[in-house]
Amino acid sequence: MKTKLIVLIDFSPTSEPLVQLASHWARILGAEVVLVHKIPGLVPAMADSGIKAHILEVEKTDALVNLTELKKKYIPEEVPVLFSITEQPLVYHIPMMRTREYNNLVLLGLKGTGLLKNVFIGSTATKVITELEEMIVAVPRSVNHAVPEKLTIALNYHFPLNEQALDWLLRFFGRHLREINFLSVVTSNDDEETAEEYLKELNQKYNSRLPSSFKIFRGADPFIDLRKSLTENGKNILVVQKGSRSLTDRLFRRFFINEIVNDGSIPLIILPHE
Repeated sequence: MKTKLIVLIDFSPTSEPLVQLASHWARILGAEVVLVHKIPGLVPAMADSGIKAHILEVEKTDALVNLTELKKKYIPEEVPVLFSITEQPLVYHIPMMRTREYNNLVLLGLKGTGLLKNVFIGSTATKVITELEEMIVAVPRSVNHAVPEKLTIALNYHFPLNEQALDWLLRFFGRHLREINFLSVVTSNDDEETAEEYLKELNQKYNSRLPSSFKIFRGADPFIDLRKSLTENGKNILVVQKGSRSLTDRLFRRFFINEIVNDGSIPLIILPHE
């Protein structure tokens, strides 16, 4: 089955690095690219239907020009590229792009600093991540465009790993991957023995496919070491999975955003529910 990289473009400073990453991955991994833009739809409340239609058409024309420029600048001719310009909210538009012939991987940009608060608190990206059952890559502006060689997979035994999604990810990155590492953070509310047994089970299962390892972090202090290891290796991507909680609730935000994905500097893959 083919892979389609659905790249969400808002023409902010994050857009160009995002297109560069998609272009590189598409060329190396044999994927296709769709550049998606939602027009703002800045129509006066009292405008009649004719004026509204004209304004929307102008916005779509401008967006097409800008998307075409991004394609010409960053995507080589051999990479198949489509444009998708919509008036709809992205959470409605993206599911309509699903087809039987393709697996979709949604790419969006991380904006600003301040522990991702601009992305995960009250933004369009928040809605895309929390409301869609899609595999999503969240990309900081300073991302290394290389295909990852290592996946660091943060999970909790309370929410079993979506193995089907992870298996697809391993096939997508293919021969470029060198290792995977499973990790969990346990607190006083967790059963450490159960957590360790679950990590051992996953490690044994995947070690036959790739060199794998696992590690348990206890309490908050180990986050510093984890963050350091993630930022030092530019070909390492952190993988997390949506659980029963929203990605934006207080526990998840403190655990995965404030501590691990410090200041939006680390690319993040979000797996959908099992």
